[in-house]
Amino acid sequence: MLENDEFRLEPLCFFKQDEYYSIYHKKLERIIGECGIRFTIDPANYYVGNIEYEINKEFRGNNYAYKVTKILGEYALSKGIDNLIITANPMNIASIKTIEKLGCRFIEVVKVPLKYRINKTKEHIVAIYEWNLKERKI
Repeated sequence: MLENDEFRLEPLCFFKQDEYYSIYHKKLERIIGECGIRFTIDPANYYVGNIEYEINKEFRGNNYAYKVTKILGEYALSKGIDNLIITANPMNIASIKTIEKLGCRFIEVVKVPLKYRINKTKEHIVAIYEWNLKERKI
């Protein structure tokens, strides 16, 4: 089980080598959001990232995404993974701040190719960052 003193990641689903979890806050005794990590080798991961997180609106602003992402980073290291890609909408300032706080290296802002878009009717632009887990103390 993936956890620390504050959170427990409860399995939601597993698909190939991708894992998705509910984020359970131990002190609040509530699910506060969801997160996931993609270990599948897929070119789409450059655009969608290896890590995702979604903190429910009423719990935002508490650095929970940062803390949970650190748990996922430790998990990746335990599996021998040294680098992860994390992406965000460049207008999502909260996610960008989380990514920067992790010490990720900015790569670029790009338009996501149509074949990698979840919603093919909208133009998607993402900021892409690399998280070198060995360089950054987790």
